[in-house]
This record gives sequence, C-alpha cells and structure tokens, in this order.
Amino acid sequence: MAVNPAIRLLLISDIHCVGNVWPAFNRVTGDTRASEKALETLETVMDRYFDAADYVLIAGDLTDSGKQSQYRAVAAALGKYDAAKILAIPGNHDVANFNYLRSRKSKMKTFKRTFGAFLPPGPEPLAADDYFPYVKELDGNFALIGMDTTEGNTAKGRIGEWQLARLEAFLESDRFSAFHKIVMLHHDPLGKVKFYSGFDLPYGNILEDADNFNRILARHAERTGGGDVTAIFGHTHSHSHQVESVGGVNHIRVPSLGGIFGEDFVYVEISSGGSILRLESELAPGAGDIRTRKLQSMWKTLFPDRFS
Repeated sequence: MAVNPAIRLLLISDIHCVGNVWPAFNRVTGDTRASEKALETLETVMDRYFDAADYVLIAGDLTDSGKQSQYRAVAAALGKYDAAKILAIPGNHDVANFNYLRSRKSKMKTFKRTFGAFLPPGPEPLAADDYFPYVKELDGNFALIGMDTTEGNTAKGRIGEWQLARLEAFLESDRFSAFHKIVMLHHDPLGKVKFYSGFDLPYGNILEDADNFNRILARHAERTGGGDVTAIFGHTHSHSHQVESVGGVNHIRVPSLGGIFGEDFVYVEISSGGSILRLESELAPGAGDIRTRKLQSMWKTLFPDRFS
C-alpha cells in the first residue's frame, strides 16, 4: 500500500437545512440561514474545494429537525458530487432532539436510508443498531472512525460504552498502527465553548462521556508518543474554526455551515505525522440582515448581562 505524505479534507458541519418548517428554533433565534441560502452555501463550498479534496467529512446536523423534506433536500444537494469521497455522521438535530415526535431509532433509520451513500460498509451492517462507529480506510495510510454521539437522545451528547470500546480497539489495533487515525464526532469533546452561537447565550449541550473519550485518546497518545490522531467535531456553532493540540492529539472544531455568523467550513491538509500543513476557512458574506439585527436586539434586552 502506498504511503501518502498528507491528506486533504474538506470539513463541513451543522448545515441545518430547515426546509419548510417554521418556526424552527435556530431560525427564530436568527442563528441559521434559510434552507435555500444554506444549500447555496454548501454548493459554493463544494464546487470550490471538492476536486482538490481527497474526502469531504460532514460532522452531523445536516438537517434542523430530521424532517423527510430536509433529508431529501440535503441528499439532493450532495448527490451532485461523487459519493465515494463524502463521509457523514448524524448530529442531534438529525435524529435525537428532545422535542421530536418520532423516536431516535426511527429517525436513525431514515438517516441511514437517506444518507447511506455517505456511510461506508462495516464492520457492522448499515441496518444494524450497533452500526456506529464505522471504520473507513482512506487513501494511503489514513483511516477514519465515524462516531455517533446522539445516544443521549437530546441536544446533549453521549457516545456510550460500546462505541468507546470500539474506538479504543481502533486506536490500538495492529492493523492501523502505521495509519494516521481521524476520529469524527458531532459533539464537542473539549467543552470549552461556553456560549451559544451569535448571541452568547449560555451553552449547555455537552458531551456527557467526554472524560471517558478523552482518557482513551490520552492513553493512546501516551503509549505512542502522540501525533497519530486527529479529532474533528462540530455542534458548537462557533464563529470560527479552532485547532488545538490536547495531549498529543489535534482537535479541529468545525464552524456551522448553516450559521450566519463567521466561517462556513474548514479545508485542511494533514500530514501523516499529524501536522497541519495547510488550512483555509473564510468568512460568510452578508451576516446580519435586518431581521437578525432585530433578534439580536431582543436577546440583548432579555439577557443584558451576556452582552455587557
């Protein structure tokens, strides 16, 4: 097998396709673009970077509330591109928010059925309840594990013991010992984002078993000397990307593509040794229409201490 010196990735998260649903929480708060704008931004970013990227990784929340129309709209937009280069995982808005009438299990089936082209086979069958985490060998000596952090069945995340055990086995496997390993999850494992989106509202959507997740990464880094794992996540709706090395593991926080505040994506080149060789992310145009400014004013009135 050829050894690639680097891999080029287009990282996308939190598209939040709203469809015809109104009101939707993120639209009421002014945080998220209308579907037409979100999908237009998605197409613009994909057209610009798809050919240059080896893979496109989508870290969850493709939809705003897991509606069939939202699933179909995003699938149609992504269907214009080679599915073999696109890999996705679910977010809480896709399958597991507390206000959904349908069960997480039912929504997960719809997610798998709709986005199956972007979910690689094995080790477990796609239809299996324990399909996640999946493992995908990428080009050269890179491999990806795609995790489902929606087991909390609310906006809060949880990975669960089964997936954590599979993660540890993946990291410690002799098969992948010479690979640079990429871990993709939706929820934030670092917990450093304390406020929500463009309004600095208190942020409580945590990953409940983040400590266990981080311990597994830390043990692996201690054993190997670090540098062979990169963790990628979204969910926080932060205004910009963040790259942070924690215990020998690079963490890349991906901004919300569907959001109107700040950056939309990350295009990154990662060496087989874990170094970030190149990173691009640009500001979203036109953030702050009249409606958004009115909503910001409303939030400032309701929560003045957050804006002092």
